[in-house]
Amino acid sequence: MPVLVCPSFLVKLSLGHALLDARAYGFWALRDATHMIESLFLIVGFAFATRLSALQQFFRWLPLLLIIGVIYALTYPISRFLSPFSPTVLAGAGYQISLLFNYLNAPIILITAAIGLLLFSRSYVEQQRNLLIAVLLLGFTIFLFQARTIYLQLIALIGLFAIYRRDVFGKSLIGILFLVIFLMALPLLDLQIKGRLGQTLSFEFLLNHFLAIGGIATPGLEGSAKGVSQRLDWWKSIYEQLTAGFIPLLTGLGYGIPLTDFYVRPGVIVREPHNSYISIVGRLGLIGLFAWVWMHAILLIIWQRCYKLCQHLGWRDGENYLLVLMSFFVLIWVFSLGEDGLEKPFNAIPYYFFWGIVLGLYYQLHTNLYKRTWELSADTEQTSQMTQLLDKVIKADFPVKVEICKESSSKG
Repeated sequence: MPVLVCPSFLVKLSLGHALLDARAYGFWALRDATHMIESLFLIVGFAFATRLSALQQFFRWLPLLLIIGVIYALTYPISRFLSPFSPTVLAGAGYQISLLFNYLNAPIILITAAIGLLLFSRSYVEQQRNLLIAVLLLGFTIFLFQARTIYLQLIALIGLFAIYRRDVFGKSLIGILFLVIFLMALPLLDLQIKGRLGQTLSFEFLLNHFLAIGGIATPGLEGSAKGVSQRLDWWKSIYEQLTAGFIPLLTGLGYGIPLTDFYVRPGVIVREPHNSYISIVGRLGLIGLFAWVWMHAILLIIWQRCYKLCQHLGWRDGENYLLVLMSFFVLIWVFSLGEDGLEKPFNAIPYYFFWGIVLGLYYQLHTNLYKRTWELSADTEQTSQMTQLLDKVIKADFPVKVEICKESSSKG
């Protein structure tokens, strides 16, 4: 697949840069290059998904993993009691960090789980139950974690479902309406809820917090608004360094050097400018940025084709799985606009691995449709969903060849 050439090229480019920069900056050069090295998990995910049994196992385990993630995220309100029990490690910057109860990616997990509930609803009763649970999860995420990127993430997801699934789009609007009604009822109920920022939850607070995205300061949110101008200063500085010469513009500033001059504490500097896309162009220049964008353009084309194939086959679960994965991708993309999202392994590794799953699923479907044959074992325990995809043709305890191209075309 041509798309697999892109991560290989990115890794070679970044490793070459890192090895050259390691002569001057040592370990930090390799540390700063981890994002591009972790993009190899795209190949790992694809290799994993080329085995039908593994692909089926992934789709069975994904809901369970989300449930575990949700249970973990729901412990956030009592995190101060749980944190002392977490083991700690010494970070590369020289300070202690807890391995557990950080909740850095908890909002992404909660929102992805809520989307899964809205997508996988069949009966009327199940739809109403899942809608209620999804609204509760979204309310918990918005009201307690109080991160500005959450608002942008939800707007982006609403746009996604306005294009691909109008039923989920409608449910999303209903859910938001419920949350707005709840906010308006808080004074009447005499309820006071405080989230991450320590301010009492209200409609006015959420509006002011949203406005802080544009740097508009209001009482109690001056720090949030100030962070916008601080980021803009970092990005401007990187731009000036890149445009100082033709070579830096093409190949970047390299690895090992911090891309900001901000110290969170003595001796601990912020190394990334809280924008993964600016980090990519800052480290690898226009060449690296072009390769990364090219890779994602191909990935998006393949996702779209894979989604169309699922529609062509009438495989609704396949469409839902792809939309759950795309929701996760959108959440990471938006998160990376204002944070160093893809520089964190706990974001980058599942991100690229899930893209590999999309490639593997497309490979399976494309091979079946256009080569007209697909051999499957009739082990219904491991292939139940895919046998439905193949029009329930597996009925014997031996491998069968399935001719479905004409039949699938007639359905389209």
